[in-house]
Amino acid sequence: MGTADHTGLVALVSQNTLFRAGLASLLAEMELGEVVQAATLTDLHNCGRIFDEDARLIVLVEASGQNADPVDLVSRARSLFQTGRLVIMTDAIDIETMSRCFAAGLDAYLLEDISQQSLADCLHLVRLGEKVFPSRLASVIVDYSRQLVEPQICMERIRAYKLSNREAEVLKCLVNGDSNKLIARKLDITESTVKVHLKSILKKTAADNRTQAAIWALKRSGEGEGNPSVSVGVRGGAVSAAGFGTLR
Repeated sequence: MGTADHTGLVALVSQNTLFRAGLASLLAEMELGEVVQAATLTDLHNCGRIFDEDARLIVLVEASGQNADPVDLVSRARSLFQTGRLVIMTDAIDIETMSRCFAAGLDAYLLEDISQQSLADCLHLVRLGEKVFPSRLASVIVDYSRQLVEPQICMERIRAYKLSNREAEVLKCLVNGDSNKLIARKLDITESTVKVHLKSILKKTAADNRTQAAIWALKRSGEGEGNPSVSVGVRGGAVSAAGFGTLR
């Protein structure tokens, strides 16, 4: 796995004795330097080792087994080991918790089901000063973003403009920025059928392209509510229609 790093130190914190022993054994094979173990951050701090002198210290905390909030763990670890790299291992991804942990001084947020090689690679990156988080976070962010930014489309008002139910569904997908392929998958129809519906939508809305059709839908959805401007509903914020450049 690379050249042995005899100057480094990895401090493993876990209240689960079997988990700690097993992970310590794996860490010893990763050539990151000496591995020390403790059940809690307090035990680690009081073990008699002067950690501030170890500039290449990594403090790896198994958060799911600790009787404390991960953010509190990070804050306490940062106060006790100011020069060390802090890594949390947990059993689930929580975007808000993870964000707060990084804000509190975390260097890596890892999942407990990570492979041995991936863990080794992550810890080497952490030692180099990189911030690391789970690769599966990408799909979580996509789902989370769709929840945060959801165009508010009134389907009844859209249908009033002589659009069929299927055309209204396709138009709503356009507002979400979906591609023809994604629309076909969502509605369980073929891409060629999607194109037929799009042609009809553009004709009925007098739009020249997908972007204009999406903005048309937003405007018509807001009619009768005293707000003639194009708007997009966002939980906790607002997004202007300028973002629809990606709909072309």
